[in-house]
Amino acid sequence: FKRPYGPVAAMLSESLLSIVSPSAVKKLGNDGFAQAPVGTGPFKFVSWEHGRQLVMERNDDYNWAPSFMKRQGPSAVKKLVSRFIPEAGTRVAALESGEIDVSDLTPALDMRRFAEGNKFKTMIGDSSGLPFGVQLNASRGIFSDVRVRQAFIMSVDRKRMAQNLFFGSAKPAFGPLSSTSPSYWPGVEQYYPFDRKKAEALLEEAGWKMGPGGIREKDGQPLSAVYYVPPPLEPETAVAVQAEAKRVGFDIKVENITFARNSEIVFANTYDILPLRFIHGDPSVLEIMFHSRNIPEPGKYKFNWPRWSDPALDKLLETAGGTPNGPARDELYHQAQKMVMDAAIWFPMHNQVETIAYNAKLVGLRFARTSWNVRFYEVTTTQ
Repeated sequence: FKRPYGPVAAMLSESLLSIVSPSAVKKLGNDGFAQAPVGTGPFKFVSWEHGRQLVMERNDDYNWAPSFMKRQGPSAVKKLVSRFIPEAGTRVAALESGEIDVSDLTPALDMRRFAEGNKFKTMIGDSSGLPFGVQLNASRGIFSDVRVRQAFIMSVDRKRMAQNLFFGSAKPAFGPLSSTSPSYWPGVEQYYPFDRKKAEALLEEAGWKMGPGGIREKDGQPLSAVYYVPPPLEPETAVAVQAEAKRVGFDIKVENITFARNSEIVFANTYDILPLRFIHGDPSVLEIMFHSRNIPEPGKYKFNWPRWSDPALDKLLETAGGTPNGPARDELYHQAQKMVMDAAIWFPMHNQVETIAYNAKLVGLRFARTSWNVRFYEVTTTQ
C-alpha cells in the first residue's frame, strides 16, 4: 500500500477478493481463469454456457468453514445451477413451475403474493453501499447550476414513489450511502424534502420562467435534459421522475440505452442524468463516485459522472480512507456525505433491495454481509 487504507478488512471479507489458485492463473491466463476459476470455497466450477447458465458442484474435500458457520464440512448441496433469466416475469414463472428453486430481483407484487402463501418463502436484503439514484452532470447543460439540481431533487416525492413502485419493500434514500451502510449520517434525511413551491422558487431565481406547454425556458432554451437508462436500472423509475419533474417545469426525456451506449456517452461527456447503484460494504464507496481522480476519461470508465472536482472533498475522502474504523472515521464520512448533498450532484431515490423468493422446502439460505449475494453453503431441505 502506498498510503494507509482503512477499507482493506472489509474488502478482504468480500467474495471479489476470495483466495484463488496461483497455479491455475498461471496455466489459464487472466481471461481463461475468469471463465474457469479455481478457488477454495465449498463449491467447484464445472461449466459456463454464456448467456444461459453456470454449473458448480460440491467440493467433497471442503472442511475449513469459518467457526461462526452452523455447518462444518462439505455442503449438503451437491450441485448448483445458476441460470441467466433476464426477464423478471419469466423468472417468477420458472419458480412457480418448479423449474428453478430460487428467484432473485423478484418483483414487489410477486414478493407480497409469495409471502402470503405456504409454497414459497421470501427474504429481502436492504443492501449497503450507494443506494439507487441518479448522478447529475454538473459540468454541462441545465445541471451546471446548483439551484437547478436542488429544484430537480425537490420536485419528486421520493417516499410516495418508493411506495408506489415497491409497495413498501424498498425505503426511500436521502444521501450517497444507504441507511444500512457503515458510517451512515442521518443528517442527509433533512436535505431536499419534497416541496414543489420551493423547487419553483429556485428555478425562478435561476432565471427559468414558465413557457408554453408547462415547460420552463431561459434565453430561448427549454429546461430540458435526457435521463438515460441502461439495463436493468429501472426504466419505470425514470418515467415516474419524468412525470413528477414536469409539474414544476422540467422537460425530462427518458431514453433506454445499451451498456455500450452508456460507455460511449460517459467517455464523450454527452449526458445529463445517469442512474447508478453500487453494492459495497464500506463507506469508502464514496471515493469511487465523488473523488476527482474518478472523473471519466476517454478509454477509462470511471464513476464520477457528475464530473465533480472539489479538492476539499478529495482530501477528506483520502483521509477517511486511511483512518481505522471508529468514531473519527465515522465523522469524516459524515462530513463527506454533507459535502456531496450540499453540492446536490447526487439525487438519491431508494435503498437498493435484493428481493429473493424461493421454494419453501429450502432451509438455510442467507445473505452475505452486504445483503446482496446469497450464500448456499448451509442450505438443506425439509422433508
